[in-house]
Amino acid sequence: MSQETLAEACGLSLRAVQRIEAGETSPRPHTVKVIAQALGVPVGELAEKLTPVPTIIGDDRFLPALRVVNFSAMCGLVIPLANIFVPVLLAKRYGSLNDEVSYKKLISFQVIWSLVTFLGVVFTPFLLKLFTQTVAFGKMPPPVLLAYGGMILLNVFFTVKSAFQLRSSTAIYGWVPLIF
Repeated sequence: MSQETLAEACGLSLRAVQRIEAGETSPRPHTVKVIAQALGVPVGELAEKLTPVPTIIGDDRFLPALRVVNFSAMCGLVIPLANIFVPVLLAKRYGSLNDEVSYKKLISFQVIWSLVTFLGVVFTPFLLKLFTQTVAFGKMPPPVLLAYGGMILLNVFFTVKSAFQLRSSTAIYGWVPLIF
């Protein structure tokens, strides 16, 4: 049966069938049941053949610790650089978490984010001067605070996004290079 025919028979998009077949996504139980019925095979047999989505999380027992460490990065909202130091200290408390790739990605993201935020705040007045011919100090709100606030909102967004990814046991910060 072709992918197009299977997609039509199951009420799925062609892309969804392609992703399931390629192992890029794990289908939900209902989707496995529908596909099994369309193919005329037992659900258990099909479920065994479907490969789960690869995750960066090597061991599910680390998930609770990774969730705590992930949200501890929010400490950077109150104390500068706490988004790096608090997760590192918590990871030491959890012991073997240092070997987890997800933990390393999380810390790498926070280090890179802190560096980009620092550079953004430092260069905001220079960029403002370059493009507007004024540094605009004294205006409310100061452009430096707007830049910093925007970077904080981005950090909150990525932290919450990674929390949802951890909840579904999928890889976090896959696009972030490991820096240590």
